[in-house]
Amino acid sequence: MLLVSGMAAPDIYKEHDDLFLFNIFHVGAFQPAGTFTSRSTYKQRLAFKPDGSLASLNQVNVRWTRKAGYSYSLDLVLRDGTVVGPCIDVNSVNRALAWSYAGRCTSPGIDVAPSNISAFRVCSAVGGDWSRARCGTTAYDGKRMDASIVIP
Repeated sequence: MLLVSGMAAPDIYKEHDDLFLFNIFHVGAFQPAGTFTSRSTYKQRLAFKPDGSLASLNQVNVRWTRKAGYSYSLDLVLRDGTVVGPCIDVNSVNRALAWSYAGRCTSPGIDVAPSNISAFRVCSAVGGDWSRARCGTTAYDGKRMDASIVIP
């Protein structure tokens, strides 16, 4: 199946004294022979930082505490209790202390919208010994742009 996406014009609306700006995306699905099968429409909310630059509302900046000599991986706990782990494996995260989650779990190759996430979990291991991994978890409301995790 082939997916083709395109962006339509931005949509702006006002609620009380607040202005909301959205990009509207259309994604079409086609069979290999070119037969159209379906179309989905997605909204991407836009916001601006105090300096006027565009802020992404589609990313969650996940940070965690440092453990000397450890490597890390990022897992997701979904609203239905399913755990996607690792979502971002140790080869990608390695020794970084943060990850900008943008809706894609690269390790299993799946998309998970932040609104479907109930918690972020970071596991840490030293010397590649994941059988003794230590994990920290933080609840997530599906809306915040930041999440902070303490690894015990």
